[in-house]
Amino acid sequence: MSSATVPTGVQVSAASTTRTIRLVREREGSPSVLWLALLPAAGFAALTWFGTGPFAVNEVEATVAREVRSQLQGKGLGWVNVAVGGQDVLLSGDPPTPGAGEAALQVARTATCPTWAGPQVCAVTVLGAFGAPAVAATPTLPAAPAMPAPPGAPSTGAGPSTVAPPVAAVAPPPSAAVAACDAAFADLLSTSRIEFASGGSAIDARSGALLDRLAAAARGCPGKVQIEGHTDNVGDPAGNQRLSAARAAAVRDALVQRGMPAERLLTVGHGDAQPLADNADPAGRATNRRINFKAVP
Repeated sequence: MSSATVPTGVQVSAASTTRTIRLVREREGSPSVLWLALLPAAGFAALTWFGTGPFAVNEVEATVAREVRSQLQGKGLGWVNVAVGGQDVLLSGDPPTPGAGEAALQVARTATCPTWAGPQVCAVTVLGAFGAPAVAATPTLPAAPAMPAPPGAPSTGAGPSTVAPPVAAVAPPPSAAVAACDAAFADLLSTSRIEFASGGSAIDARSGALLDRLAAAARGCPGKVQIEGHTDNVGDPAGNQRLSAARAAAVRDALVQRGMPAERLLTVGHGDAQPLADNADPAGRATNRRINFKAVP
């Protein structure tokens, strides 16, 4: 070991010099120094995971659902069912009066959630899949008393005259509720689509949130819901028909897992028989590979 240079007039013992050099070398080569240098990066990674990981997504959905339900109940709209996927909200249920569904949509679209920057609107998108509103029956009026005939008027021989009670208001036809459900399905599928494994019927996990919203919409529909599978024209037509039927069945199973009664779901596979676009180019084929939903009264 080389000797350390000591200024003139300073007395340093050999043992003290050796101990000082050993401490310096241990500090320079210690693993703890490396860990200290990595702490900021580790902290940033942890914050990133917390802000974007599954825990954060679940927390956001729980907050949105809680606040939207609370503010609906505060407005006397506790009949509304609320389904949340990310910051997309789907309302369903049977409105007790005409116009109640529109009122619920307005409350949900303006509902606020607490954030670090103060209250912010909870939902990015709010859709409704409501049943037919209940219509109050027109009250029956008492029959008007029979007017006595003037003196000297000939008798008709008929009994006392009565007034027929008014006919109660008729509920809107089921077609209105069916149209509302079909519109809700079309809105949900206009910006998102159910993704499958290439050439198979396994549903991609990224479609889970969309399936949540579709299940909520289906529960709010009257009657049954038909799930229709479609493919492009690549491959054997018979094989395409089987694939489309298998994909429709997979979607049915996914909705049953989300609380939709199995007996209210129908499935059909159309194969490549009903294209929406030209199968000659990739974009057209992608459009033709789809799942449709249709309310069946």
